Amino acid sequence: MIANYLSDPKLPGIVNEYYYKKFTASDDSMSFNLLDTLTSRNDHFFPFYFSIFNGIVIHSDFALVEAMGGYCFN
Repeated sequence: MIANYLSDPKLPGIVNEYYYKKFTASDDSMSFNLLDTLTSRNDHFFPFYFSIFNGIVIHSDFALVEAMGGYCFN
């Protein structure tokens, strides 16, 4: 099932890059762009986005934790 999302040409590149660990979520603009994407309304990718978002919540560093509250409400 994950392979279907990853092979979908409509999947934003930033999600693909994060999934393949090309960057780590932190308190920076790239991470905030990723979080904006993951919390945007997208019914097709929602299950995949939700899984990635939950992983970020669990593993976020202190700097990112401060910003996560607003994203959690989305």
